[in-house]
Amino acid sequence: MKWSKTAVLIIVSIFSISYIYSSIKYIQLSNEIEEKKLKVCVKQKIYDCELISKYHEDCFKSSYRSEYRIRDFHTDEYHSCIDRKIKLHGQ
Repeated sequence: MKWSKTAVLIIVSIFSISYIYSSIKYIQLSNEIEEKKLKVCVKQKIYDCELISKYHEDCFKSSYRSEYRIRDFHTDEYHSCIDRKIKLHGQ
């Protein structure tokens, strides 16, 4: 089967749009989760809230899974990761 230039262009466009959309959603969710965690930290004043910003990206990456069209964020994993890293930071 021979692929025409138009078919290849359509397939590449679909994958590119999908990748861009997933990236935008990832960034939006990451920012939303970080803001919520910072707000809770400021209210409770449990520890230095700057540490959340420091460890957020590592913990978010390990807690967010995107497979095919399913995006899943594991809140418990994220909170335990943040708490564990902050405790280790304090030692």
